[in-house]
Amino acid sequence: MEGSTKLIIGIAVIVLVGLPLMGQLARKPVATTPTPAPRSTTESPASEPPPAYSPQQPEQPVAPPPQQQVAPRPRPQKPQPPPPPMNLANTAWTLSHPQFGEVTIELFSGGQGVAQGPNLPMQIQGTWVQNGNTLTFTAMGRTISGQIKGDQLMANGMAARRLR
Repeated sequence: MEGSTKLIIGIAVIVLVGLPLMGQLARKPVATTPTPAPRSTTESPASEPPPAYSPQQPEQPVAPPPQQQVAPRPRPQKPQPPPPPMNLANTAWTLSHPQFGEVTIELFSGGQGVAQGPNLPMQIQGTWVQNGNTLTFTAMGRTISGQIKGDQLMANGMAARRLR
């Protein structure tokens, strides 16, 4: 029986040592060419692996990579309308009249005004109307028309000088 004891011990050693070895070989994958894993859309091409865990430092959350901001396109600008004509109420102008020479016209609020000058016999009461960029002053049946251009008043083809 001595031989059968050796046989049983030999089989036991082979089973105890051989089985784990056979299991390791069975689990080992067959050498093949690795295929790259598809990248997710959140991964950036130059992403680095996360830092290894260090027991001295507490683990900090990893911030996502900064996203590239796209500057908004400027809106096409609409052509700006011309500025509204200046309000001529409570202003005074000196202009050259073809018949009376230099005339000063004062325009008051409410459409009332006066004209005076060295060649006028007296101060003449009148009315004025502003329609957009056009000024019309009427006194004693006479009419003086002018055009407003920016902060200027043009009358009889000449610029009137603003007094106030």
